[in-house]
Amino acid sequence: RSESQVSKLNRTGILKHPSPDLVRTLQTAKNISEKSNGAFDITVQPLWALYHSHSKTAGMPTESEIHETKRRVNWRNVQIHQDEVRFKSTGTQITLNGMAQGVATDQARAALAAIGIEHALIDCGELGSIGRNTQSKSWQVGIQHPRDPEAFAALAQLNNRSLATSGDYETHFTRDYRQHHIFSPATGQSPIELSSASIAAPTAQLVD
Repeated sequence: RSESQVSKLNRTGILKHPSPDLVRTLQTAKNISEKSNGAFDITVQPLWALYHSHSKTAGMPTESEIHETKRRVNWRNVQIHQDEVRFKSTGTQITLNGMAQGVATDQARAALAAIGIEHALIDCGELGSIGRNTQSKSWQVGIQHPRDPEAFAALAQLNNRSLATSGDYETHFTRDYRQHHIFSPATGQSPIELSSASIAAPTAQLVD
């Protein structure tokens, strides 16, 4: 959405009067970047744009293009204040695809609990749960097989917990899945150790 606060920030490098929700989300992103030594980094948006533009012509970026773009990826370039968010470096852009669905899931869960809902399974791109299912058991959800869209790789039990899955199959730029929508800030390329990863924890934002 071109009128969103994130889009405005990416276009101009500065956002006055950011929403409190955005400030909290960006601060959480910064904290996770610190704890993960930069493995989680919302400033990978330039890498997405690079790969996406090349995918339109069935090509892949060169090593020099990746190296040059990777220089724009650094979570420390985002300065966060209650009344302003600013980029310290030209060319910095952010994406919240690594946590926005989790934020929405947590907010939906809180809204349901606030009106007295005691049992629910919430799906806003990531999964959250309250209470138990109609059989008074933990919510059971399937984790998609990364190579067979009709099959489950595993089943997960959720009891007041949240679940997030990331996989190379969601958006991939090469037929062999080696280059996809998940980028390593350290290399500028997709990690190839895993096809899919799932995490369960108390909040959806954290697992996302």
